[in-house]
Amino acid sequence: MTDLIQPVIAPIDRLIGGVRSFLDSSTRIPSVDGTSLIDEDPRRIASRDAFKAMFGRLPVDAVDWETAYALNPRSYDPKYMGADPEIRVVRINPVEGQGVVRIGAFIREDQVLNWFTRKYNSGDDRGPQADFDPEHTRMTMYVDYKNGAVIIRQNPSIELEDGEAVRAQSAVPEAQVWQAEDGSVRIRYSGHDAFVPSVSPTLGTVNGDIVVTPGHGVAGTPGSTGATVDGTVTKYPWMEIYQHAPNGNKHTIAVLPAPAIIDNEKVGPNAGLWVNRDIGVGEKAIAPFQRTIEPDPRAMRGAPSVDLTIDQPFAEAGPVGNAPKAPVYANGGDVRGAGSSIGDKIPAWLSDGEFVMNARSTAVNRPFLQALNADPFFLQKMLASRSERSRSSAANGYGGAVPSGQPATVNISMSNQEDIIGRLKVLALQWELSHS
Repeated sequence: MTDLIQPVIAPIDRLIGGVRSFLDSSTRIPSVDGTSLIDEDPRRIASRDAFKAMFGRLPVDAVDWETAYALNPRSYDPKYMGADPEIRVVRINPVEGQGVVRIGAFIREDQVLNWFTRKYNSGDDRGPQADFDPEHTRMTMYVDYKNGAVIIRQNPSIELEDGEAVRAQSAVPEAQVWQAEDGSVRIRYSGHDAFVPSVSPTLGTVNGDIVVTPGHGVAGTPGSTGATVDGTVTKYPWMEIYQHAPNGNKHTIAVLPAPAIIDNEKVGPNAGLWVNRDIGVGEKAIAPFQRTIEPDPRAMRGAPSVDLTIDQPFAEAGPVGNAPKAPVYANGGDVRGAGSSIGDKIPAWLSDGEFVMNARSTAVNRPFLQALNADPFFLQKMLASRSERSRSSAANGYGGAVPSGQPATVNISMSNQEDIIGRLKVLALQWELSHS
């Protein structure tokens, strides 16, 4: 009898076992390395839920989980005494293959003097860490190119007495975000100590104005280049910037220590938050996100005119549930994608009146082209300025005329914009003398 029943029971047992396995697996949450964990800790569950609330799906890889932890609206370190971080976000256009750029501003000391309260605040008590926990910073900014988001997270300030936390309080960070067509993202940010009244976004705060630019190719693969960060930031606290690629590779973009003279618990925030320093090319990086207004000569009525440079419209960072979209501006610049420099593998929608230059000429004249992209009238302005000065010099008997019709040439294959401007001054003088 058993021999007759067994062939029927065995398939049923396998079916029941399969259903049980499915039910078990459906309650598991993928981990960073792709395994499944049945018993998840509360922080991981909250991070997963925060990611889903933002993007409408669960995190599936290391880049997703990096962002998930940054979006977690809770604090877990006991020193925060139950106070939660303040998180603001802006949506951006994704850039394939760039992963996430993680920026952390942290205090190296275990405590620092608060100039306003005359008491000590807790620091982060650590050095640079490529795998830093977003909870162990004063302020964190993520540019998630995979999922299309900029995240600004400010952790609570902690006041100490005899080295022990006695109160913790959160302050809301401020940030404005722009994006260019090449994927570059400008972030102007500010975060103030929750125990200090906010006077100005740029006085006594952790603040900066930076541009994150995607690299060439898929980050972390042979022949690719990493993302870059340029702009200005406060001299205090320390800043660390890393890129985590989709393939798991991690690239250090920059580590900026606080200057040694102020990198201590009494001087640091009381001096370093009032002055800024350059990253990369400094404030020149923000030019593509600005525009120049030239006053109407008729309105000036003969008075000297001064061009006014203003920011393009931006997105003000908002809560996770109401994240605005950053406006995207045409900024020219490099084209990145598949194929070689002459392979014609990248589809392009162009605008009427635009001019396309081949890769070879672009490589030779890149600084000059970047200068023109930043200000389409800068050559004319240089010529006009030189024209006035050359006429003045001629009136005083300086210089000799170049025969009319003789070509005036100048080499503009320079490594920086200052050299280009110097050569253009020579070109302007030659041109003016040959046409006077």
